[in-house]
Parts: sequence; structure tokens; C-alpha cells
Amino acid sequence: MNEPMKTLQKTVDLSGLHRPVIEDKPWVDSLLSYSGYRGCEHAFGTAYIWTHAYGIRWTRVEDFLIVRGEKSFSFPAGRGDFEEMLHRLRDWSEAEEVPFIFHGVTEHTMPILEEAFPGYFDFQLRRDSSDYIYLAENLIQLSGKKFHSKRNHISKFSRENDWSYEDITEDNLGECLELGRIWCAEKSDGECSTRNNPEFCALSRAFDQYFALGFEGGLIRAEGKAVAFTCGEKLTGDTFVIHFEKALPGYEGAYPVINNQFAKNRLSAYRYINREEDLGIEGLRKAKLSYHPDLLLDKYLALPKEYSERS
Repeated sequence: MNEPMKTLQKTVDLSGLHRPVIEDKPWVDSLLSYSGYRGCEHAFGTAYIWTHAYGIRWTRVEDFLIVRGEKSFSFPAGRGDFEEMLHRLRDWSEAEEVPFIFHGVTEHTMPILEEAFPGYFDFQLRRDSSDYIYLAENLIQLSGKKFHSKRNHISKFSRENDWSYEDITEDNLGECLELGRIWCAEKSDGECSTRNNPEFCALSRAFDQYFALGFEGGLIRAEGKAVAFTCGEKLTGDTFVIHFEKALPGYEGAYPVINNQFAKNRLSAYRYINREEDLGIEGLRKAKLSYHPDLLLDKYLALPKEYSERS
């Protein structure tokens, strides 16, 4: 008598993992749209511009986007049987003898991991990676007592400067890149190049493919000189993510002005604006909290408990 056939779990083929290239954008965007995640790492531009800094690789497996950094996976985006895909990723990790770890896990995706692997993971909050998400209307209107200091900074900038706002275009893109180079050099106390400064490398990649990436941005001039800029991209149907916001030193109030003007001129159609994380930088955290986020999107590292206990 023949033995019953065993149903084998499909293996996952990750041989297609590759560094993000601009040609990936159509299929990546389609898979991201199925999930609608609001975390900044789920924007095409984030992975593309930071690929060198974080060793990002990705591939398509059926209707899932699989993203792997140097040591961990991002939670899959797409549609289909998430639990089955997660088990297939664990099988791949075991075969490759690499830790089965996820970064950027949120309170939305955490239960999916827990249901697939009950008691398997230790979820560790990474506060430095939490995204600051604001109501667009608040950043446009700056109404009420809580935004009094922002309005004061904008008024001071207006009194001291003959300034104007303009969208970022092909004509002023180079000025923004140079402003970014000056800012990065100032922060690193030395020469700034794509080789020695990860942030300037990311900015250069962004501006090299700015329009193909679908980025939008704005620029502030004072006495005709470019003194501040910001740019980002559509993240979901109701959320825009800001990737860069830079201003030259010596122009007090330039940051509130570019923040407010870009939101007024370009972001009124969105409900939310994601201004990314603070990286644990005290001054940056203070600045982002001062705009009173509507949501702090906490992110967790999901470590297998065995691995967590050993490390």
C-alpha cells in the first residue's frame, strides 16, 4: 500500500536579493501599496538612498517584497499568506546559518510574528528608530498656544530677511545639493564627500535620481541665496515622508520656515507627514517633539529568545 504523500512547505528562493536600483521602483511601489505601512523604511526612496549605509538588498517573492539589511529582515510588505512566508524565511535563515531577526517591527506587525511563532521572539523597543508622524494640518496652520514659539521664529526670520519660497526644480537642484554638502561638512568638522559621509552619500543618490524617485521638495532663499531646503516622497495614500531638511547656520528660524512653507505649498492633500526618526540625537529629538507629533510610531527589534539570551 502506498504511503500518503507529504505536503512539503515551499522553500523560498532569495538568490535574487540585490541592491536597490531605480528600475525596481514600479514593482516595489506596487507591493508596498498592498500593505500601506507608515514606517519610513517602507518608502522606495529610503531603501534606494541609504542602500550603501545599511547594506540593503531586496527581491520579490511572489507578491511579497523581501528586504534584508546586513543582519536582519524588514517585515515583508505585500499580499498573501504572511505566516507561510515568515516560516519560509526562517527556513532560509537556518539553511544560510544566519540569525532570524526582524528590524522595524511595529505594534501592527508584532502580533503577526507572535502568531506565526508563539513565544519565539523577544521584542526590544528601539526608541531611537521611532518615527514622528504629524497631522499635516498642524504643520500648515501652526495654530494655538503649543505652536507659539514656532510662529515667533518664523516672524523673526521674516523681519531679518528678504526671503522667498520655491519648489525644487531642475534649475535649483544643484544649489540644494551644495547646501547639503556645506551642512554635512559643518557637522563632520571637515571635508564632505560621498566616500566619507554616509548622509551626503544618501543626499547625492537622492538628487542624482530626484525626479525618477518621485521626490518633491521646497527651497527658501534669503536675499536671493539658497539657505534651506527640504524634500521627501509619497509614502501612502494619506502620508508623505520627509527625507531631508537642511538649513545653513546663521539663519535663525530657517527650519520652521521651510517646514511650514513646504507643508503649505505641497502637502495640503495629505493627512499625515512622517518626519522619520531622531537616531537618539538629543537636539533632534527635542526639535521633533516640539512640533507635537500626532503619533510616535514605535519600532522593535524581533530577536529569537535563544539568540537574545546568548547575546
